[in-house]
Amino acid sequence: MKTINMIKLSNIRVPDTLVLILLLMAFAWLLTGIIPAGSFETTTVHYEYNDRNVSKDVLDAGSFKYDLDQQG
Repeated sequence: MKTINMIKLSNIRVPDTLVLILLLMAFAWLLTGIIPAGSFETTTVHYEYNDRNVSKDVLDAGSFKYDLDQQG
């Protein structure tokens, strides 16, 4: 029977929590420049749940529009 060499995880050092949060914030900030801004229109849907009439606002799938500034 072959033995499998296991990687020791105890040697891996994880950065401090504050460093992880700052890295996530920087990554999110970078994504705001890459992903274009846009919006959906909403539609109100009425349905019955547990013998009660319920209404819910949902996104209209075909209504996405890019938000443009003065430069286009």
